[in-house]
Amino acid sequence: MRTMKYKYVMLSTQEDETAKYFYEKLGYRRIGAFLPPEQDADEIMYLKTLE
Repeated sequence: MRTMKYKYVMLSTQEDETAKYFYEKLGYRRIGAFLPPEQDADEIMYLKTLE
């Protein structure tokens, strides 16, 4: 993505999944959350700035 000149990466994962710890370890920061009607847990939104 850096070679394609992207400045940001966004992704999401459910609050009750361990993937959130992996993303945070890689430098993603939590920017919000929402609860989709078909889910039992919040969907967390993450953002990472590419340098």
